[in-house]
Amino acid sequence: MSAVVGGDGRAVIHNRETGQVLYCSVPTALENVANSNGVWAHGEGDGTTVAPAARAPVAVPVEPVIQLTEPDVLPLPLPAAEPDPVPQAAVDAEPAQPDPLDHDGDGKKGGSRKPIDPERAAVIATLKANNIKFFVGWSTDKLKALLPA
Repeated sequence: MSAVVGGDGRAVIHNRETGQVLYCSVPTALENVANSNGVWAHGEGDGTTVAPAARAPVAVPVEPVIQLTEPDVLPLPLPAAEPDPVPQAAVDAEPAQPDPLDHDGDGKKGGSRKPIDPERAAVIATLKANNIKFFVGWSTDKLKALLPA
């Protein structure tokens, strides 16, 4: 593929229908000429314009009219409203099922924490006061062994 390049290094193309001259990058010029069905051409042109080609008329399909009812057919009766299969009183009377994630029965999901052992809390407080490093997961006996004598 080739393009006509002007003095400034940009490609030159012209519109054959309107005579418009366009200076653009070479890739843009190549794409415009390739995709324009002959409307754009390389170069500045000779000043003459070509009448646009007459486009073939597009046939619009005619949709047939669909008659939804026929005059000699009786309409179907509407079905009667079905009664509610479960009366509201029976729904209200059923006890609420407990949440399967409520492990301790307090109405909230999840279990409650174990109560903190006061002796363990005192040992941890002493270790913190003395700036002794420890792991909270250790047993109370191991934590007591870390206490200063």
